[in-house]
This record gives sequence, C-alpha cells and structure tokens, in this order.
Amino acid sequence: MPVTPVQSLRRLWRNLPLTVKACVLAGAPIAVLLGGFASFSPRPISALVLGLLASTASMIFFARTLRRRIEALQLDARALKMGSPLVSARERSFDELGELRSELERTSEILAKRAQAVREREAQMQMILDNTTAVIYLKDLESRFLLVNQAYKNSFGLTSEQAIGHSPIELFGKKVGEQIRANDLAVLRSKRATQFEESITVNGRHFTYLSVKSPLYDSDGKIYGLCGVSTDVTARESATLSEQQSAPVVAIPSVTQKTGPPTHRRDVVGGNRLSLGKGESVLLVEDDVDVGEFEALLLRTLGYHVLLAKDAVEAKAMFRRNKVDLMVTDLYLPGESGLDLITKFNGQNSKTKFVLTSGAEANDFSTERVTFLRKPFEIKELADTVRSVLDQPSAM
Repeated sequence: MPVTPVQSLRRLWRNLPLTVKACVLAGAPIAVLLGGFASFSPRPISALVLGLLASTASMIFFARTLRRRIEALQLDARALKMGSPLVSARERSFDELGELRSELERTSEILAKRAQAVREREAQMQMILDNTTAVIYLKDLESRFLLVNQAYKNSFGLTSEQAIGHSPIELFGKKVGEQIRANDLAVLRSKRATQFEESITVNGRHFTYLSVKSPLYDSDGKIYGLCGVSTDVTARESATLSEQQSAPVVAIPSVTQKTGPPTHRRDVVGGNRLSLGKGESVLLVEDDVDVGEFEALLLRTLGYHVLLAKDAVEAKAMFRRNKVDLMVTDLYLPGESGLDLITKFNGQNSKTKFVLTSGAEANDFSTERVTFLRKPFEIKELADTVRSVLDQPSAM
C-alpha cells in the first residue's frame, strides 16, 4: 500500500527531536502568516500579531502534550518500581520521550523474565527442600519464619500461610517460644553455627529435635536472619529415657557465652549429633544449580564458608583466588570431570582435601586422596563426611 504525503509527514514529525518540534511550532505560524500577508499588506504588523498568537497557541498545545506524556512515563516508572507491568499506552513517537518509553518497555521485559526465573528457581528450591525428611526453615532477625519446608509443616500441622511471618512464640506459646528465641539470639550474637536440643509440645504430642542453626548473610556481609536444620530424635530420646527409667524432661539448651559451645541439661543421644564446621573454606562444585544451592545452604548452616561453582571453569577461578580447605565436587561436570579437577588441584595445593560425590558405586572412584560420598545422601552423612575429611592429617 503506497504511503501518502500525510503519512510521510506524520512519520517525519514523530522522528523529530523535541527541540526541533518546539522550534517548528513556535516559528512556523509566524513565518507562514508573514509570508502570506507580505504580498498584499504594506505593514506586516497584523501578520506578526496573528503569527505570535498562533505560535503561542501551538506551544500551549505542545506543552500540554508533553505534560501528558511525562505523567504517563511517571506512572510507568512507578509501576516498574513495584514490579508491575507498564500502564500507559505504547508510544508511537521516536523522539526523546518515545525512546525513554521504549527503554522502560525493554527494562520491564527484562525484569519480568528475571522475576519469572527467580520464581522458578524458588519453586525448584522449595521442591528440593520439601523432599528432605529433615525440618528446614529460615527466619528473620526477629525469629519470624521466612520459609519452612514440607517436613516442618507435616511435623507441626501447619500450612505455609500459618507459619510464614510468625514467630515461635505465636506458634508454640510463650514458654517454648521464648526458649527457641533465646537459642536464635545466641546464634545471631555468636555469628557461628550452633547445635541445640529443642523440645516442643504441639496438640499434646511431644517432639525432641536436634537443631543446627547458622546466621545468614546478605551481599554486604550483614546478618539478615538464620537458617535451621532440625532432625527429629523423639523416638531415640524416648528409648534412651525408658532404658534409664527416667521421667521425661522438657529441656532446651542455652549458650553460656558468645563463643562457647551450647550446654545441655542432658546429653544428646549418641549418634544424633551433627558434626559442625569451624569456619573452614569449602569449594562446592555442582552443575545442578538448585542442588548446589541447597547443599551450600546446608554447609553454611553447619558452619562452613562456602564457595559455589557450577562448572570446572568457575571452580578453577575460585581455587586460584581463595584459600580452599576442602573441595566437594560432583563427578560429572560440563567440560571436565570432578576427578580431572581433583587431579589438577591436588598438584597445586597439597593441603586441600577432596570429597567426590556421585550416584555411581564408590569402588569405581575411591582413592587414597579422595573420599567418596554417594548420592543421594542424608544431611548427617554430609556433615560427618566433611568433618571427618577435614580432621584428617594433611599429607606431608
């Protein structure tokens, strides 16, 4: 379909910068009227006055149009800030304001894709957390729950809506809630992973949990909450108490000093205690992002400083830049295998120790220098293996 002269002028007008548009609207009426009156009016004063009036009217109309467009951009910027779609109609001009609207559209699309990716990642992480038997939760600085997994909800008969945003005092009553809050504060003050035995009675049922809690840090290194991993030891506790013919004791431990270990009113049943870290640096190499983040969360909760790499390239860069006490790597990685990485790193730093994880049989990969951990593994298996390898004497 051929383009008409009017359509060509409209397209040209839309592509003009705002300053050129303003000059055209201000000067064109005066020039046209002066040129028209010059042929039959000896004094162009009338044409000049009419031109000025027409120019003023054009500039008022132009200013109002600009104001409406700027107000629409302000609404779009507010919507973008709130994470909502843009609210104004799509711009058909390609001047400065039109380009700004286009940039807002592109930014909105990028943010929408990122938000969708974050939601998908959160859903995948929640699925991983929900498939573990341990009770896992995140809390803010006021001990209000930010996240709970399915095991938590099943254990206490709660939904996500009932737990998220509420504190243990609101969920379990003042007596138990204040004791749990005291444990949380001990972790936040000591800034290290701490292990507790916590007892809770819900709807007449008594639960005893062995809990490991660790502070959570933001990108600026500030603590914004804590993560907890709790294992139900009620049955073992009951069996031990029955053997000892001792009455049930409701006991939640307390930390006697900021840097000291937790003290308990009775010993934890042998074999239930999780092995904690001492701030050692662990390089975790896992190509499945969600599995890697979950394992990193567990290791940080246990008290380790974790560096997370998704492939051999990132692992090599992190190994060069950081002191690594232990590398935990998956066997199958993009490009290079975990064994290839261990071979290279073993020659560069004899003090670094290695754990190889895989779903394959241990006999296929175990060596004198490599400790094998078969997937899937329980939290206690991971905690005990990492602690055991780090406690081994370094090769001379």
